[in-house]
Amino acid sequence: MSPAPVVGEGYYRIKTAEGSVCLTLNAGDNSVVAKAVDPNDVAQAWRVKYTAGTDVGRFTATSGVNGLKLRLRPAAEGHPATMICEDAPPTTWLTIERKGVPDFVFITSEAVNDLALDSAPIDQPVKFDTQRAIGSPDSHRFVFEHCPEPPRQRGRGPAPGAASEFERTFFNLDIQGAIQKGPYDYIIVGTGIGGGVIARDLYETNSKLGRAAKSILVIEKGGLVFHSHCLNTSRPEGLGNNRGQQNDTFFALFKDDYDITHPNSEKPYVPPSTWKGGPMHCVGGRSAAWGLFSPRVHDDTLRKWFPESVAKDLKDTYFVEAEKLFNLSLPKTKVVHQHLIERLNIDARHLYKVNWQWGRIASEFKDSRNFDFAEGAYSTIDKLLEIMMSKPYVSADSDERKEHTNFKMLIRTE
Repeated sequence: MSPAPVVGEGYYRIKTAEGSVCLTLNAGDNSVVAKAVDPNDVAQAWRVKYTAGTDVGRFTATSGVNGLKLRLRPAAEGHPATMICEDAPPTTWLTIERKGVPDFVFITSEAVNDLALDSAPIDQPVKFDTQRAIGSPDSHRFVFEHCPEPPRQRGRGPAPGAASEFERTFFNLDIQGAIQKGPYDYIIVGTGIGGGVIARDLYETNSKLGRAAKSILVIEKGGLVFHSHCLNTSRPEGLGNNRGQQNDTFFALFKDDYDITHPNSEKPYVPPSTWKGGPMHCVGGRSAAWGLFSPRVHDDTLRKWFPESVAKDLKDTYFVEAEKLFNLSLPKTKVVHQHLIERLNIDARHLYKVNWQWGRIASEFKDSRNFDFAEGAYSTIDKLLEIMMSKPYVSADSDERKEHTNFKMLIRTE
């Protein structure tokens, strides 16, 4: 329990400093009332987004029950200003500490001229009483107590979309929860081809270590956008223009232009704006939409740039392991294809020092229509979802899941 939330976003109960009364959603009219603290009452859980200041912090809050925003209901004739939950932009609330007494905060809003929030009698709406200014002896003081995310209550408020519901079920760790469950032996930032592969390997290694297992935290800036590689999902076909499955149109949404030039020359390595790349901030990162081509580093390049022992380990061990992980496949070829590549290598290797190989694709394919429609295009998302969906239940009769003992994943951290 702390006077103010941890900077960032998390779930909290907002309680009076003496700990007896809590801000609670009244499901009947979505007003906010004062109720006795009850750890099992999900209506007392608020998703708080907090930013700190020198003496004044700012936060917005959303009901953990129905997703409605905590807002100020202005004063009306004969009635003080109160709090209410509505489907509208949230009010920005202020937390003000009394100098020299850092164990509580006053809650107010710029719109109420520094009046302090009053906890009110039990079961009555909380309000901003004109007789209770910030810092007055009888103004109420508040603290924020971290709590778990509540399960969404059926029939209350608008149901979130499928992706949101999935995230709430399997990716419900917040920043404060991650801090409390630390420290960690390994913190992995990003879930793409680098971080996602490392996370998978450490998780599987942990399963063999027993009590010696390491504590792992995975941090991802974005949310769950794709459930797998985008090629494993439906996309429009060529629309009569022989354009495949609109891959270029789709990939262009996730690409930035790059001009690659030599540091000592104005001459570009490639013509301007013909190479595209850039980050994708989501679970799986760019592994959700990469092109799947996975050629091995050529022997000449290995000999030139890598120590002999490293080159040998790559060729004998690690290339094979990576290809198994990626579900690497080669096209089904015909005799004419074999003759063609043999002829290319006879001529091109001598003239251009090029070695032609079959396309190596990190996917599985079907029938003879090579590279037309992928089955099982590789992405790190698949294993990460498998890990998070295997989180154990809190109890045999509960739908709520708890975190893995030694593996935590935190998403939407921006």
